[in-house]
Amino acid sequence: MKIIMFLLCLGLILGAKPLVFSGAKGSVGQHIAAKIIQKAYDRAGIDVAFVWEEAQDSLVASNKGLNDGQISRMEAISNQFSNLIKVPVSTLTIEAVAFSKNSELFIEKWSDLSGKDFMVVRGVKFIEFATKDYNKRYAKSFDEAMQQLHDGKVDIVVAPKIVGLYTIFDKGFKDISVVSLALKSIDLFHFVHKKHKVLVSKITPFLKDMKKHSEMRAIRENHLISKLHNRTKQK
Repeated sequence: MKIIMFLLCLGLILGAKPLVFSGAKGSVGQHIAAKIIQKAYDRAGIDVAFVWEEAQDSLVASNKGLNDGQISRMEAISNQFSNLIKVPVSTLTIEAVAFSKNSELFIEKWSDLSGKDFMVVRGVKFIEFATKDYNKRYAKSFDEAMQQLHDGKVDIVVAPKIVGLYTIFDKGFKDISVVSLALKSIDLFHFVHKKHKVLVSKITPFLKDMKKHSEMRAIRENHLISKLHNRTKQK
């Protein structure tokens, strides 16, 4: 009886429309995480859809309840966006690195950015937090940041490694390279708006099972291989 009531309540809460989760457009990592949570929700029998916005706009919209949550964000995001509730299984691990056209430059630690002309993407919070004490410029998207770097309008871009490398490849920017080791590694999590907090216990077991059986890794690798293969065919 309790199970039946739970399912009835879940159905009333969710309604007939699919849940809509928001992610940062232009981020290959977010697209990978979307595939992961898509599979988890499919197994739970819940329809989902995704919208892609600028990183900061995406967070604000989710926190206001204009959509149903975030695809993939750092754990501490709920400190600032308190209406978002974390599903406690990491879906992706990303590294922050520095990119530059100056291959002789090497950024070993965050403090090496002090006094440098560097850019970050607004809304990529773990990089914004790490560089809060340094003067920097902001881009709205990864495409914009790498274009600015390619055009010589900024000296350094700090971005998630997987996203930066794919953007460079996608744009054909052969003059840009990674000029640091990982400045920070962080786990990302799926978040739901508090109006859907019942989903946390519903989705967590499916994500745990996917992680245990290496499905998340397989989705990540297959997505990257597919994107790179398709991009190579277009050239």
